[in-house]
Amino acid sequence: MIVVATNVTYLLAAWFLDPRSNYRGLRPVRMEDQIDRALAPYNVVLHFDWGKSPVGAPVNSEIGFRGVVSGQLVTAATLLSVVASVALSVFTASRQCGWWDRVSQLVSVFLFNVPTAVAALAVVLAGIWLSQHLGWATSAAT
Repeated sequence: MIVVATNVTYLLAAWFLDPRSNYRGLRPVRMEDQIDRALAPYNVVLHFDWGKSPVGAPVNSEIGFRGVVSGQLVTAATLLSVVASVALSVFTASRQCGWWDRVSQLVSVFLFNVPTAVAALAVVLAGIWLSQHLGWATSAAT
C-alpha cells in the first residue's frame, strides 16, 4: 500500500505541479533552454530512478532510509498501543460496571470516532506544546 501511495503521489505531482515555475520566478530571469538544462537531471522516472532532490541527493536512497525510519515508528507505535490497550483492558475489566469502566467506555467511544487526521494533528500539537513547556524546543521552532 505504501508503494502504491508513493507512486500515485509522484504521478499526481508530475501531472499537476509545474517545476518550471520555480525557475521562472528567479532573478535574473532564466531562459527556457537554461530551465531545460537545469531540470534534465531530475527527469529519469522510467528506470525506477526518482532522480535527485532539489539539494542534489538521490531520492532513491532517501526513500530507503525514510522507509526504515517509518517502519521503526510504526513498530514502536504498534507495540506501545498493544501494551497500553491490554493493560487498560485488564484494569478496566477488573473494575467492571464501576465509574472507571464507564469513563473508559466514554473515552474509547469518543476516540474511536475521531478521524485519524484529526487525531494525528492533535498528537502533533500536543507534542509541540509539551516540548515548548518542557524547554525542549529550539529557538528556531519557537
